[in-house]
Amino acid sequence: METNQNQVPAPQGGQTGFMNEIERFLKTYLHDKAPFHFPPSVKEFLVKFGPWFTLIAILISIPALLIAFGLTTIVMPFAAQVAARSGGYAIVGIIFSLASLGLGAFALPGLFARKIQGWRLAYYAVLVSTLGQLLHGDIIGAIIGIVISMYVLFEIKEYYK
Repeated sequence: METNQNQVPAPQGGQTGFMNEIERFLKTYLHDKAPFHFPPSVKEFLVKFGPWFTLIAILISIPALLIAFGLTTIVMPFAAQVAARSGGYAIVGIIFSLASLGLGAFALPGLFARKIQGWRLAYYAVLVSTLGQLLHGDIIGAIIGIVISMYVLFEIKEYYK
């Protein structure tokens, strides 16, 4: 059987279908065809200290999300009126932020241990965060955020096994 040399191999780790195609697409355009790659020293720095930056970001985000969640609880008697005016986007944003935060927290042990499962959870956290931004209407922020985040993730992916 003849194989195409330009074909991107399927990601490992039990992924199939749609998620596999998204990862292949992002790897092709944000890593394989990227005009610039980080030097090995920068990649090593990101792999070594990235989990610590993630932990700090999570710790900083927790109080803000709790405050936002608390404020939405306070306005629950007015929820129908608030939901009618905002289309429920505030609650959706909080739910996606919490999901992304949770995925990031679950990714930490794997990121510290340099395991592909940790990398993949960080990858999913970025996807969930981007989806939340898109649903909230922040299209430009979502595009900029996913391009930068995925570029960095795919640059360091080779360090995770």
